[in-house]
Amino acid sequence: MKKPSIQQLALNARDALIRFPLVLLSAFIGSMVGIYLVEVNEVTQDVFPFINVMLCAVLGIPLYFSVQIWLEKSQTAGMYDILLPVLATVILVFIYFSLPGQDTSQNTFQPYIRYAIYNACLHLVVSFSPFVMDKDIDGFWHYNITLLIRVLAAFLYAMVLFLGIMLALLALHLLFDLEFDNKIYPQLFILMIGFFNTLFFLSGVPKELHPQEGIDAPKELKVFAQYILLPLLAVYLLILYGYGAKIVMIWDWPRGIVSYLIICVAVLGVTTFLLLYPYTRWEGNKWIKKATFVFYCLMIPLLVLLFIALSMRVGDYGFTVNRYLLFVLGIWVAMVCLYFVLGKGNIKFIPISLAALFFLSSFGPWGVFRVSENSQIDRLRSILSQVNLLANDKIQGEIIWDKDQLPSLDSPGKYENMDLLTDSLYNEVLSILYYLEDFHGFKNIRPWFSQDMNQILAVINQDKLKWQRMQEVPFYMQTMGLDPYRGPNVVSPGFFSFQADLRDAATDVRDYEFLIQFSINESETKEYAINGISYLLQFDERESSVSLASDYHQITIPLAPLMERLINDSQGQQDRGFHTVSPSQLIYEGEGIGGFKLLIHHVNYERTGSDGQLKFMSGLLLLRKAPQAPSL
Repeated sequence: MKKPSIQQLALNARDALIRFPLVLLSAFIGSMVGIYLVEVNEVTQDVFPFINVMLCAVLGIPLYFSVQIWLEKSQTAGMYDILLPVLATVILVFIYFSLPGQDTSQNTFQPYIRYAIYNACLHLVVSFSPFVMDKDIDGFWHYNITLLIRVLAAFLYAMVLFLGIMLALLALHLLFDLEFDNKIYPQLFILMIGFFNTLFFLSGVPKELHPQEGIDAPKELKVFAQYILLPLLAVYLLILYGYGAKIVMIWDWPRGIVSYLIICVAVLGVTTFLLLYPYTRWEGNKWIKKATFVFYCLMIPLLVLLFIALSMRVGDYGFTVNRYLLFVLGIWVAMVCLYFVLGKGNIKFIPISLAALFFLSSFGPWGVFRVSENSQIDRLRSILSQVNLLANDKIQGEIIWDKDQLPSLDSPGKYENMDLLTDSLYNEVLSILYYLEDFHGFKNIRPWFSQDMNQILAVINQDKLKWQRMQEVPFYMQTMGLDPYRGPNVVSPGFFSFQADLRDAATDVRDYEFLIQFSINESETKEYAINGISYLLQFDERESSVSLASDYHQITIPLAPLMERLINDSQGQQDRGFHTVSPSQLIYEGEGIGGFKLLIHHVNYERTGSDGQLKFMSGLLLLRKAPQAPSL
């Protein structure tokens, strides 16, 4: 076997660039935006446009790849070479504008879930796009196995390269005391897995997608599927059938987790028999067809158990994104089982049917997000109406906030509706609101309130960093006259956040030569240059202090006494961990480096027993004299 040379690798990379320019452009854009997001995520007010660009660029990789492979396979020329890439670009633009932004949702889960559905659809399209009109099943199988091997090899190359560069940076740090921003490691990972992984994959994709002489089925693949995957599949089937027997014998209702296990077993089984598909023609392997038929027959009772378990959960708690997608996967498994039990043998049906179901579930009033959101809003409406907290889709006893007091939430009857809800109903309301915040946002329940909830929340969070912003659930709960911190899904009792009330406040900088504006969390180290001297600003978690240090000077600011005083002063207040205080209460002065003053704008602190730990802090550090390096 001829070993690849550096020259050959370069030629392969060049060929990949010529053959798949739009795929590599998408990978490059996605990687660059991901690297930028790592850099600015903590200080950018609205990250959604960048997230959406990155997600669409990543989706462009399988989409443009499918287009190019189809063009090569169909050997079309002329208008299709331009029309299809343009159409693919239009699809990506449409997807970009369909993703939510900060004006419609403050959550971060929904874009990623929508991305996962689109990404799954497009990767499934990759698996069958060259063979949509082709009846060559052997070529379809060979093509997908070739891509699978390329994916695994490219991932291995990218990971080895990432680990090698990361260890080199670590060696430079340990041996030569070179300092690197901690962000460089996730950024390096994004570059390797996003761009170089794609380049390695494309460099090895063959132009000939059909086997030359029959199907080329590696013996090692059969060994893996037969002696590893099949025994595991048999064990899981025995476990699930044992659980089914337990239900019948003691009449115990099925647990929710069984739905996930059944889907996993179904996917494992389908994958195993797909891998074994060509080996039925080998001598002595007729058992594979029989085993395939038996597997799909055995899945039918398990599917009945799946739909019973899902129906019970939906009946009690309504549809969620997870339950909806489980239903979709259950329907797909049922379709596949019936298809093969009835004697059909076209394995292209598996990815085509799954892609179609995923695509149909991603939009429309029947789609995953619309159905799950409506289901949970209906549950919330029913609970609040049951206790007369909601009537005619209007909140009764709504807390009207004094706009002149914003960003502080001030009202005399803050939690006056707490007595309307039992503990179980309270927990359900809180759970539904957290679900809406995570997956859908609050757009469709805002008309229940007489105030402009978006505007008030925007004023509260104006000019605040991500760490400082008030979340939607506590805000909506308080506006309904409910205590958002009574339940289990809330801020830890040991967590405290103090925000300086900076309205109309000016900073006195007299007698100080240097001002450092900073924002830092527990895992960060910030570097500043003062008179040519490099200073590192970081937390000392054990001592609950912050230090500014160079090779020549160091100041350490112990903040535990200040935090304990603030905590003691806040006892009995209703904000339960979140407090707005006078700027004068968040000042610390000391004598290090000629004298300094620390002006804290926002600080998060977590106390466990007698110990405390700084989690985040932003503000200003004023130095009285410019530090100088000692003369030699």
